[in-house]
Amino acid sequence: DEFYTKMINIFSKFATPRNIRCFSKPDGTMRGTFPVIGRFCAGDVAFEVLDGLGGHTHGQVFLYAAEHGILFTADSVFNFASMTKERADYSSLAAFLVTSVNVDSEYAKKERLALLALAQETDAALADKGKRCLICGGHGAVSVLENGKLVPAGTIERYMAAKSP
Repeated sequence: DEFYTKMINIFSKFATPRNIRCFSKPDGTMRGTFPVIGRFCAGDVAFEVLDGLGGHTHGQVFLYAAEHGILFTADSVFNFASMTKERADYSSLAAFLVTSVNVDSEYAKKERLALLALAQETDAALADKGKRCLICGGHGAVSVLENGKLVPAGTIERYMAAKSP
């Protein structure tokens, strides 16, 4: 899978940051399955940085804002069904080019299930406020859980490039 990863990095023009600031040592706090490795605020939204299990990629983290019901899951959870056919077909290429898009598929499954459980817990905690957990994945629409399935949280607007004559 090394060749595939290198090609994706070239195509996406991936570059590591020059100024890296690390979080301090974790304090032992857990959010479900995930150790909380840091905290930060974006405006008035307080986020926890959750350490991934190394399922999809090594070093992947998730961002969680409990009070606002926001969960950034990267590629560990995304709404594949909300994509256009063309985007879904493109996203499926990875599975054909390599044996797996995950570093460890067993851990990737555990991560996904734990993230969905966190979203369900958040929905329950926010229900009396009329709010839901917004699942912001790496692909597809921002979604909520409905009967265990991801559904778009609102109307999907698609922006397509104009075709040349």
